[in-house]
Amino acid sequence: MIFGLFVAFAGAAAPTALAGRVRPRGNGHCLQVAARRRDGTRMIVKGQPCYLMGRARIALVRRRHRTLHAAAVAPVCQAADVPVEASNVAASAATVECLVNRLRFAHGLQLLRADGGLAAAALRHADEMTQQHFFAHVSPDGSTITRRDLEAGYLTESDAGWVIGENLAWGTLGRSTPEAIVAAWEGSPEHLENMLDARYAQTGVAVVAATPLENEETAGATYVQEFGSVVR
Repeated sequence: MIFGLFVAFAGAAAPTALAGRVRPRGNGHCLQVAARRRDGTRMIVKGQPCYLMGRARIALVRRRHRTLHAAAVAPVCQAADVPVEASNVAASAATVECLVNRLRFAHGLQLLRADGGLAAAALRHADEMTQQHFFAHVSPDGSTITRRDLEAGYLTESDAGWVIGENLAWGTLGRSTPEAIVAAWEGSPEHLENMLDARYAQTGVAVVAATPLENEETAGATYVQEFGSVVR
């Protein structure tokens, strides 16, 4: 099983991912810096005064969306160990969303709401990885999670601030079920960090009954889960 992670933060209007400079705010420019992490790329906003503005806006997202659910009931997830087939990819995606929300519930976090824009961005990336035979957060044409979320309508150029993230995985046979994939993410500190990040309020999951490998005859599946919160 293979999986990857991406996290991006922004405090200014949504820029093109991996751009070195975005629209100036206040007395300075926001610099978006990419730094390699163990499984993927972590992007943070730096610069003055934009870094402080970015932190404040992310904090606003966190305050706005965090809720308590002391009286709520833990999600019950069906068919978590069912192998993925072309006929049940939508159900598998829903199960992944349920399993992640069950994990968040266990840690006292707000449950993520399904978002159509994030789901569309996730499906686009899952399709292109399996059709073009690559496995990465950045596509061969250079598109990134930020561009995909913009094109899917989840992000807009006028957004005051946003925080987005992405978990990727693919597996074969028994290691490709929703249960196995979420367990693998849970066993990776950085992927677990995405799933338990209190700043996220929405999610979108896509599952494709194929792997990124070319000429792979073994049954398997590819998973993409997008996370996000937006201040408008």
